Amino acid sequence: MSKEYVIVTTVSHFRLRYAIPVDELRKENLEASDEEFDAIAWASDSVTMCEVEELSQAHVSEDIIDAIVVDEQKALELFDKDNDYLSSWAKQQKLNKLNKWKVNW
Repeated sequence: MSKEYVIVTTVSHFRLRYAIPVDELRKENLEASDEEFDAIAWASDSVTMCEVEELSQAHVSEDIIDAIVVDEQKALELFDKDNDYLSSWAKQQKLNKLNKWKVNW
C-alpha cells in the first residue's frame, strides 16, 4: 500500500506599506496642473506598477483554501508541478522533502 499525504492549500496575506515623498511625485508629474494633481492617485498607481520600494510588511493571516488526501504518486506529481526547478531530483530526494514536514523551532 502506498503512503498517503494530506495536501493543505493556503493563501497567505501580508500588509505592505509604502512611503513616497509628495514633492517627488510632483516632480514626476509636472504636466499635471495643481487641480489635476492627486498625490494619492499617483502614489497608488506607482505602487500598482511596482515602481516603489516597500517600507515595511507584516504577516496578517494564512487562510486554508482546501485540504485533500492523496497517494504518494499524486504527492510526487504535485511536488514536480509546484517545484518544476526541482523536478530533476531523484524520487528519494523528493520523498525526503515530503517527509520532512515538521518545523523544528
